[in-house]
Amino acid sequence: MWQALLSQQTLLCGLTFANEIAKIFDSQRLKEIIEDIEKFIGKDRKTGDISGPVEADAEYMLIVDANALTVDIDNDLG
Repeated sequence: MWQALLSQQTLLCGLTFANEIAKIFDSQRLKEIIEDIEKFIGKDRKTGDISGPVEADAEYMLIVDANALTVDIDNDLG
């Protein structure tokens, strides 16, 4: 899924391509986060699947990393 997105030449505001504007778009960090999101999509997690503090949960950490990435993308485009 993400490979198709990353390989497309996405026109942004009719001026230039997104990957020329956003350095993060082609980053390994983005690719890894998208791959991890794809792993969690469709998993039916139960309350008992999480043990210990929520901050130690892999899915929670993915959400934190993805949110931090959105901030970096916003800063990169701004």
